[in-house]
Amino acid sequence: MFFSCRRIFIPHVSIQLIFSHIYVCCVNTILYVHHWILYHLATLYYAHNTLRSQLASITIPLHTYHSKLFIGGLSWDTTDEGLKNYFSQFGKVDACTIMRDPSGTSRGFAFLTFEDPSAVTPVLAREHTLDGKMIDPKRAIPREEHLRNTRYFVGGLAPHTTSESMKAFFSTYGSVVDATVMMDRESGRSKGFGFVTFDEGGNADQLVGKLGLLLDDKQVRAAALRIGRGIDAFSSDRGEGCAATESA
Repeated sequence: MFFSCRRIFIPHVSIQLIFSHIYVCCVNTILYVHHWILYHLATLYYAHNTLRSQLASITIPLHTYHSKLFIGGLSWDTTDEGLKNYFSQFGKVDACTIMRDPSGTSRGFAFLTFEDPSAVTPVLAREHTLDGKMIDPKRAIPREEHLRNTRYFVGGLAPHTTSESMKAFFSTYGSVVDATVMMDRESGRSKGFGFVTFDEGGNADQLVGKLGLLLDDKQVRAAALRIGRGIDAFSSDRGEGCAATESA
């Protein structure tokens, strides 16, 4: 019996060539990740600058606030045009903007500017009803001035407590700029908490952590909040009676 032996050819690949291919793949991967990170950082930077420019565009010079109004308590059905037409009876409206959330839904309040500051006084002298709902015009307060105010969170409110009864109660502790009971949009019922804003600070010792604060026969609690620390968006979600300030 004969066996034939054939030589099997195995291509010779150097270890150095294998490692060079691995090195090139790693470098390409690192470069790809690097460019991906730079791209997304550039996108975030652009979005940040765009947001800053948009916010800066709504910064209003201090003197224009003599003719600027905050309009709270708006109906969800009120439009910019309808609001402008209503207040045009008091004077020429220079600008009118209903504040909306990202989905386009009204937040229940707006800012309106008259061309003539003298139009503001007759507006504040009477009550107003628009689209079947009583609205609440107030002078817009410059951010610099409003930052000096002190706002308190008020929890444990009775279901029947209103913004008016809360304002009357806390007026015994100082001049109240605003009092707001937060309401559920769907049911129209109180959420059981609200915010009260004083014209001056120095009320913390009388309110924060104090036991025995009885409002509408129910014990409530107060906690201090500072304007400009992110609570404005939350407190103005309903829009009714929230502080008349426009943040830059």
